[in-house]
Amino acid sequence: SSDLHIQLLENNSNKINIGYIGGEYGHTPVGYFMYSIFKNHNKKKFNIFCYNILPDKENDKFQNEIKKYTNYKSVSHLNDFDIANIIRNDKIDILIDQMGFINCRSKMDVLRYKPAKYIINYLAIPTSSIYPEIDYIFTDKYLFTNKNSKIFREEPVYLEYGLHLFDKSLDIFSIDYIKEKTLILQNKVVFGITCSFYKMTRHFISLV
Repeated sequence: SSDLHIQLLENNSNKINIGYIGGEYGHTPVGYFMYSIFKNHNKKKFNIFCYNILPDKENDKFQNEIKKYTNYKSVSHLNDFDIANIIRNDKIDILIDQMGFINCRSKMDVLRYKPAKYIINYLAIPTSSIYPEIDYIFTDKYLFTNKNSKIFREEPVYLEYGLHLFDKSLDIFSIDYIKEKTLILQNKVVFGITCSFYKMTRHFISLV
């Protein structure tokens, strides 16, 4: 949308502040996709903030990698109002919602305080939240079609190459945590549940 091209310099700097809020910033599918985005953001033009609404995991090497590329804040112990105030005090221009109504621990009501000028739904739950405070949704032509557009309240912003950007240079299976939890088979087609790699048991694979 053309509105997203408005010069957002309320923070009295030459950079735009972008905040991401969610609970999947670790060994999760969202974490893998977002790692590449965090790593490759243009730091000359943007300040990147990450608000994790779930408790940090001890010795999560992948989460520690994400922390290197963002102004990372763990806010799981705070209520919705206080989280919104932290976001507002950080002068976030664009807040990317990566929570959705994924489970009972989601803090979607943070968004009801409209803590940023623009709020965008992206990646975690690619459906409408119905919240009037969320302005846009990043989507593609497959998810957001003329047929289902009526169920979305947000204005679509179409991503040319789809929702998922993955860094092929990132060797997920070289991480010790994944090695411990995952059954890695050489020269085999592996079926699994991407949210919980440890569920890929030999019994599961034998049934496929």
